Formats: sequence, structure tokens, C-alpha cells
Amino acid sequence: MSVLGLLNIALAASFNAAAQNHLSSSIASVMNGLTPLMTIGLSFFLLRDETGSIAKPLAGLIGLTGLAIITFNGQVPEHWSSMTGYVFCLAGTLCYALSSIYAKKQTFLGYDHKIMAIGQLIMASIWLIPMAAVNGDLFSFAKPTVIEAAAIIAMAVLSSAIAYSIYFYILTLTTATNLVFVTLLVPVTAIFLGVIVLNETMSGLQITGAIVISLSLIIADGRIFGFIRRNLST
Repeated sequence: MSVLGLLNIALAASFNAAAQNHLSSSIASVMNGLTPLMTIGLSFFLLRDETGSIAKPLAGLIGLTGLAIITFNGQVPEHWSSMTGYVFCLAGTLCYALSSIYAKKQTFLGYDHKIMAIGQLIMASIWLIPMAAVNGDLFSFAKPTVIEAAAIIAMAVLSSAIAYSIYFYILTLTTATNLVFVTLLVPVTAIFLGVIVLNETMSGLQITGAIVISLSLIIADGRIFGFIRRNLST
């Protein structure tokens, strides 16, 4: 669990935070969308449950295109020249890819998904203490308000404890590459929640990007090809 806490949370989150000191959040989001492609490439060498099908690399590229459409929304991206930010983003996607592959290997050994989730979060907290000490005073933070404290607790329970328990449970049922395609759904979910909760509007390009990402998920699943073959053979 120490490896998962280090790769999947402590290092990955730190790299992504550092990247956004050099890149806009939109570009960082697109770079984070490289996680499925990174996982696909590494899984071919490190996991026995992955095959050499062209479907998943194709789905990854299509999903990345949809992610770019949603993120940029027709606007010209800024700060493309910052190589430091790109390096940090790629390091983050590498951490996510390696952690999903390592977690899949743990499921082969019979580890319970709840134990993996709890162990990862505990070890991530331990790993982050020296990181925080190196980057600043551990006791210099401001006292949170009641609303801020409630938000922190909600994120810890919903976005971390429950989310990672579901994450590792799904990993016991599918491959590491299928699981990390959820990365492409993050901006789609955020846009839909913005429309529903905050009464924001969704542009035509964002709808197009969501459709493209949906197509990539269908291709990554692979069953559509079996359906097509069965219908062509009849």
C-alpha cells in the first residue's frame, strides 16, 4: 500500500500541482488525459491480462481529441512553450499509469479492494508529511472556517475514501487500461454538474467533445467490434 500511496496520490498530485505553476489548467487537463495512453503502453510489458489489440490505443487517441475539444472550447491555448510544465504533467501520468498497473497486480494476489483503498490513503498521508515540510512550514496554514472544514471532510470521504474503494473494486473486475479511461470523463462530469448545479451553459463544442469521448470509451470496451463481426457474418 506504501507504493500506491506514493505513486497514485503523493507524487502524482505533487507533479500535477507543480505543472500548473508553468501551464494553464486547460493544458494540464489535456496532458493528464495522456494517462490512458501511458497505461496502455506500459501494460503491454508489465501485465499479463492486456492484449496487443489496436482498439485501446485508438480509443486513447480519440478520447484525447475529445478532451482537447472540451478543454479548449474553441479558444487558442496559452503557454505552450513551457517545457517544465510538460515534464511535470508527464511525470504525473506516469505515476498514475504505474500505480494502476501495480494495483492490478495486487488484485491478482487477492488483496481486498477496501484494504487497498484504506492503505493507500494512510500511506499517502504519511508520504505527504515530509513533502510538506520540505516545501514550507507545516504549521503556517490558516484556521479553516466551518464551511471550509466541511468541504475538506466531504472531499476526504466522498472524493477519496469512497471513490478509491469503488476504484479498486472496479479494478478487480476489469483491466488497468479500461479503468484509467475514467480520466477522460472527469471534465465531462464537471461540465454536466456545472449545468445541473450551477446553471452554467454547455457549448456546442463541449457537447461534441463529450460525444467523441463517449465514442472512445465504446471503442476501448471492445465489445462493439464483436457485435459488428457477428452482424457481418450473418
